[in-house]
Amino acid sequence: MARKFRDAAAALDDLLDAAEREPGRTRNLVYPDYQAMTKDAERQAFHRIMADAEAAQAVEMRRRRDAGPENIRFIAMADMGRLAAFLRRDPAGDAAARAIAALRARVGPVSGWIDAIVDEIAVAWTLRKEPYPGLVPCDVVSAEKFLRILAAIDRGEHLRGWDMRTFSRHACGDSKAVEAATARLARVLRGQFNLPEVRPREVLAALGIEKFPWPVLIRGRLRLADGSEIAAYPYHGLPPEAVNGITILGAMSLM
Repeated sequence: MARKFRDAAAALDDLLDAAEREPGRTRNLVYPDYQAMTKDAERQAFHRIMADAEAAQAVEMRRRRDAGPENIRFIAMADMGRLAAFLRRDPAGDAAARAIAALRARVGPVSGWIDAIVDEIAVAWTLRKEPYPGLVPCDVVSAEKFLRILAAIDRGEHLRGWDMRTFSRHACGDSKAVEAATARLARVLRGQFNLPEVRPREVLAALGIEKFPWPVLIRGRLRLADGSEIAAYPYHGLPPEAVNGITILGAMSLM
């Protein structure tokens, strides 16, 4: 499907994006959308910007034989570096290299299997692609949390009996990070721990990383399932599955 644009800058951005995502691409063309240009000023601005990009040797244009206002057939990439400079954009490779250097510095030394994931992220970011769901190019903050969670799992911290949010806070300082990264964590952990192709939340649960249900708060005199008695004042918290095993010895109220 032809990539048509009424705005020249958007067309050039798309041209560069496509070239960076697929460096070996042999056909990379954008087209003017003359039908969407309702004013002569729009067409003139489109032609002026494209002429400047062509003069900078960033793009090549194929023109119609007639010399009317609608004289551009298509625009093709001429030089990625020149186009990036014309658009005042960092080349994807340079931006990715800086982001990966910052990421490695912030995370520090990691195990070999996690280091291989950093390499995978670097390759994807160089092509302006997401290596894992939601991990957009050069998002160092999200990538750091992702890697710190994996490093905590590598150290066995997921086996300490913490609920998901407590584990997440200890791993990367953000109690909601594990839940936000469930899909990408599951994708890595399936392979690392030879887990079945089940839903992402079930993958984490298989490793003991899951949310704990809210406790039931009870006030009164109680006998627990093991026979012990407690005076639950002002209240006592029990997991929901334990409520059926208690005997009420005195006044009780649920909170």
